[in-house]
Amino acid sequence: MKDIFIKDLRSPGSVEGVILGVSGLNRGKDKNGNPYYDIEFIDVTGRIFGKIWKELVIALGSNIPELGKVYKVSGNLQEFRGALQISVSDMEKVKDGSYNLEDFLMRAEQSHVELESGIVAYLNRIQDAGLRSFVERILLDHKKDFYESAAAKVNHHHYVGGLAQHVLEMLNIMDSLKGFYSHVDYDLVIAGIILHDFGKVQELKRTGFSFDYTIKGKLLGHMEIICEIMERTIVKYQEFKSFAVSGKYTLLKHIILGHHGRLEYGSPVEPQTIEAEMVSKLDDVSWKMRAFTRVIEDTGLAAEQDFSKRDFAIGVPIYLKKESGIARMPYYILDEMDSDSSEGSVEVHRKPVLKALKDEKAKEKTRIEQENLL
Repeated sequence: MKDIFIKDLRSPGSVEGVILGVSGLNRGKDKNGNPYYDIEFIDVTGRIFGKIWKELVIALGSNIPELGKVYKVSGNLQEFRGALQISVSDMEKVKDGSYNLEDFLMRAEQSHVELESGIVAYLNRIQDAGLRSFVERILLDHKKDFYESAAAKVNHHHYVGGLAQHVLEMLNIMDSLKGFYSHVDYDLVIAGIILHDFGKVQELKRTGFSFDYTIKGKLLGHMEIICEIMERTIVKYQEFKSFAVSGKYTLLKHIILGHHGRLEYGSPVEPQTIEAEMVSKLDDVSWKMRAFTRVIEDTGLAAEQDFSKRDFAIGVPIYLKKESGIARMPYYILDEMDSDSSEGSVEVHRKPVLKALKDEKAKEKTRIEQENLL
């Protein structure tokens, strides 16, 4: 029976026989050439990272930890670069079937029924009958996979139901914008949101409690996969032949192919319609807010440090504190902003404040460069 969860590991100290799942593993070498493993542990309450150092690497030999398997983990919980991690001293594999999978399987907050009813309600708002029927057919043919898939392996919505949750979030945000942009074809936006990441039903596969990329997913990517699904749907169902040669079909594919926004971000084209731009920006908001949430929850709001470690997906460290006003502003800025100054509180102090901010930015750049050398 699992009685200690990752959410309970909030302060440095010893860890003895905590039951955790392995969801990530990468081998590396330190500056002296000694082998180690970066390891990611998971349970239903979150994730925590760890290190397996030379001695245990040698002791494990060929019995390296397996993704999707559960282990009793012992070691020391330490703070490293703004986050807690486990320096592992021992790992003992737990026999399959002797633990409750639900203790490790992360799920979306909403149930399958709630996600499906929400998405179908938006689907039914599409006025164009051909477009609505086409999207509905794809959803019905891949219903189980769609509502059980994650939207990503790690960065955002990385759990059962995550893909559908990501889609519903985008649809809800879109709904709040409708009153502002009258030139948008919202039929296309709804269809594009539902299908933009649909290829992830084949790009990702769950083994136990862990999602990973399939061979097809690695070689083709989810945008190519959904285009294949769309083409096969047209071949299989004769009623979509006329839709396939319509302008709506071309515009829908453009939304899907452009939703990463930039060529360097993996899109073969950049958005050239207002609908494609909207879907791309809605996608960006949804995944980034979930990525920020992931970092905050993984690091812990009770953490002593002000910032998380630099997150690969977001690209920067995340500020963790929630104090209001300027209470957390560095003292060297506060000293310059003397409210008793008779010369005004903004212009007279503009240069020293900007200098302080520039110095802080330079320090952060140096810190990141040093991290990259480690």
